[in-house]
Amino acid sequence: MTNAKQKKRAKVTGITINLVDPKGNARTITIDPNVTKALFWDDKSVLDILAPFYDTHNPEMTREELIDRFGAVGRKVAGANQKIKVTKDVIKKLWEEEDDNGDSLSLLSKTFICLPDSGGSV
Repeated sequence: MTNAKQKKRAKVTGITINLVDPKGNARTITIDPNVTKALFWDDKSVLDILAPFYDTHNPEMTREELIDRFGAVGRKVAGANQKIKVTKDVIKKLWEEEDDNGDSLSLLSKTFICLPDSGGSV
């Protein structure tokens, strides 16, 4: 579709998400729509939609990138591996792993270059 034929749409300039952790503490995170192209925040969307995407599109991330994006969860999933091929199983591990406080990620996102991210929830 050329620019002349594209539909006129409002532009999303920011996304605000309200979270409440298991202890009842509320916080707000802001998502940059210039970086994030899709958000996933429940088991069905992460495991049935996002994870299968990475069975056909397997980007590679370094251990440092995984830790930078996912904190302690990324460190646990990466283990001693210096390079991690993002697969359905890696997404499942990121979603199911707990950080050092016993908390799990509250959402995952996919960036415009198709890499997974915590969506700001680390």
